[in-house]
Formats: sequence, structure tokens, C-alpha cells
Amino acid sequence: MVLTNGLWERPTGRNSRRFSRLHNMATLLTVSTGVAIMFMLLCAATLLGACVVIPTSYLSSKLGHSAGLSDFVTLAWPAACLGTLAGALGSGLADEGAVRRAAFSHRERERQDRRAATDDRTGP
Repeated sequence: MVLTNGLWERPTGRNSRRFSRLHNMATLLTVSTGVAIMFMLLCAATLLGACVVIPTSYLSSKLGHSAGLSDFVTLAWPAACLGTLAGALGSGLADEGAVRRAAFSHRERERQDRRAATDDRTGP
């Protein structure tokens, strides 16, 4: 997600190497934290949905033993994993600009635009 959507910043000069490294680490931490939190929320929502929709007696009859919370977690966990994987694949199809707008604040996008304009004027 970071690489395919252009969120990884490459250093353009000697002074920007440190800043780029800091920026990239912050981006990785932010994206990783966001994915982890969304995974936990998806897992909780799937677990709640399974508990509401699937009667315990029905699940018990299909499993051949008394169904408990661990059985519902066993259902919710792979569903949340597949949902997270589908979201990751879908983000690869999203417009790079939309991902950047979601990932960065307005001030950060302004800074990046100014930096790109400066780099264009100074050349390689």
C-alpha cells in the first residue's frame, strides 16, 4: 500500500535524507497502526454479527459439540483476515491521489507540493 500509492518518500538531497527517513518511518507506523486497528474493529464486528445471526443451537448441531465463544471467534477470525486482504487489494486499485488525501493532512500535502515545485525548479 505504501509503495504502490507513492507514500514512500525518496531523499532528493543530503539534508533531506534524514527527513525522508523520519517521514517514511512515520508513514509506516501510521499505516500499520491504521490497518491493525481496522482489523480489530472488523474482527469484532464480524464476531458480533456471527453471534447475532447464527443461533448457537444451529452451530452446535453442525459442529457436533456444544458451541461456545471460541467457535464464533474461529468463524470471525478468517472472515476478518479475508476482509483485510480484500481491502488491501482494493487499495492497490484506488487512485493515488485519493490515497494520499486519506493518508496525509492538508498541511502535509501543501508541504509536499512546495517541495516538488522546488525540486522541479532546481532540476536533478
